[in-house]
Amino acid sequence: MFERARGLVKEVTLEVIYEVVDERSKKILERIEHIERRQEEDFRYLVQRIDSSNETLNQRIDLLRQETKEEINKLNQKSENIKVELKEEINSVKSELRQDIDRLDNKIDKTKLELKEDVSKLDQKIENTKLELKEDINKLNQKIENTRSELKEDINKLDIKIENVKSELKEEINQLKQEMSNINRRIDTVIQMLSDILRK
Repeated sequence: MFERARGLVKEVTLEVIYEVVDERSKKILERIEHIERRQEEDFRYLVQRIDSSNETLNQRIDLLRQETKEEINKLNQKSENIKVELKEEINSVKSELRQDIDRLDNKIDKTKLELKEDVSKLDQKIENTKLELKEDINKLNQKIENTRSELKEDINKLDIKIENVKSELKEEINQLKQEMSNINRRIDTVIQMLSDILRK
């Protein structure tokens, strides 16, 4: 991911460099074309003067040649100076761009280190959180087990109590049955006695 980001940054930086160099080169070419147009205009002017000055051409031709030669030399010198200045300016721009690229690379490397540290801290925090959660889960599981044990004991106690109650109820029912049987026997005895009395 970081290599890709660095590649994208370098690609964008190179595009910016190319755009700056193209713009500067365009300006240089425009200045050279301007000089060449000026030279051409000067030559045209000289030709026009020659054409319009046929009568004095022979007298001034040497002078004009000399002046033209000097002018051309001056223009050539000026052009060379401009080329040297432009070359120096281009080299200066290239140097500045290289410095900017180096600074950008350093900044990218520093950012990568910072991101790496942040990721390490985040990983550590995640691990700590996982450990804490694991401890909480273990505590919760232990609490659940304890609760289960307590509930199991309560259920066992309740089962025993229910069994005791059932046993007591059974005894009471048996006693009631016995009493009912006794009552029925007494009733039968009374009926028999009444029957005997009535027969007499």
